[in-house]
Amino acid sequence: MINLHISSDGEVVNLVQATIQYPPDVVEVIAVYHGGSSLTLWPEEPSINAAAGSITFAAGIPNGSLIDTGQVLTLEVRPKQAGTVQFSFNPNQTAVYLNDGLATQTTVSFKEPVYDIISAAPVSLIVTSATHPDENKWYQLNEFSAQWEKKPDALYSFHVTSDLEQLPDDIADDTPQVVTGEYTISNLSDGVHYFMIKEWLSNEAGWAEPVIRKIMVDSTPPTSFIPLVSQTEHEFNGQPFLVFDTSDSVSGIDHYEIVKGGTTTIITKGPYQLEQKDITQPILIRAVDAANNSTTVYTGENATNIRRNYFWPITALVAFLALLLVYLKTRLS
Repeated sequence: MINLHISSDGEVVNLVQATIQYPPDVVEVIAVYHGGSSLTLWPEEPSINAAAGSITFAAGIPNGSLIDTGQVLTLEVRPKQAGTVQFSFNPNQTAVYLNDGLATQTTVSFKEPVYDIISAAPVSLIVTSATHPDENKWYQLNEFSAQWEKKPDALYSFHVTSDLEQLPDDIADDTPQVVTGEYTISNLSDGVHYFMIKEWLSNEAGWAEPVIRKIMVDSTPPTSFIPLVSQTEHEFNGQPFLVFDTSDSVSGIDHYEIVKGGTTTIITKGPYQLEQKDITQPILIRAVDAANNSTTVYTGENATNIRRNYFWPITALVAFLALLLVYLKTRLS
């Protein structure tokens, strides 16, 4: 386990965004955990790019806070070979913002320890999954199956848990599936789970270190929402535009699909500019989360939900009527 901490040095911190880099040929980051973090709001959940050797995230504190050595993340790391490892921050993709009402970016300094891996024990137990082949990807399926090569006379202890600290015990599991080197569990709840398994080959060797495989399940579509066609004088050069937003509490919104006139446009967030002719036709907006669950809504037909900004014309009309009233009173007196 490697812990990431932050100190605000007397400043009130509101938001932290960062990219952590590491050598993927030397170590593997199995999981990232932010339970107990000093940062409580996570607009961008930690994401591992195993091929690039990077971890990205964005997290904050509502109304800001002073932080004195507060925990941010915990990394579950497995060595792959001997070598030197440094977990470093990409300075061009790392920033800390103050809670000053202006989102001022403050100066950031890093303390990046270096680890020497003397040796890495070969992983004798390789676990794959037919249902969730990429452990860093979200899946809709809430049934997980694991497969491994069953060795003669070997014993196995395994379980599925949501707690990284809850490792398998030293009691061999004896189920019919173990004979063929597989395990299946159904009805997993939405969220992140871990399949943990360890192997016993002999009394001399004892129980090996557990192999951990992450399972990310999201079977719930994004929250439904009501889009609005709006038009003001000061936005999008007076052209109509779509206003919409929603959330997904598990895997997060990946993108939106706007379908109009037989054409689909993919964007990551709104608003979305329209043409004047678009307001007379229903427009489809589909919110898609990271597990490819989707929620589809439509704008109202014949622009029944159009909202225009009439503030300035109404203000001008009121002023004109007031002047007219003063004029008439003067003429009649």
